[in-house]
Amino acid sequence: MRQVDDFAIATNAERIAIDLIAEINQHLRLPLHILGRITRYNRMEIEQTRDYVKIHCAQYLRKLEQTSGTHSRAIRTGKTRAGE
Repeated sequence: MRQVDDFAIATNAERIAIDLIAEINQHLRLPLHILGRITRYNRMEIEQTRDYVKIHCAQYLRKLEQTSGTHSRAIRTGKTRAGE
């Protein structure tokens, strides 16, 4: 078995999320913590407005590109060192 401790609750009303967390907490030895509205989750960026929720990973991809040299070249050009 494996412990999983990261999850998010999406709802259109904060009260629903609070009630759901309270219900879940009744069945746990260690309670969940209410962290409020999120902007990042497991390397994903979350933008929430009244009209939509946008989930993307642009910052992570930029960081990956900066740290992986050859890999980012292959993505941009379609070529690797062996294929040149």
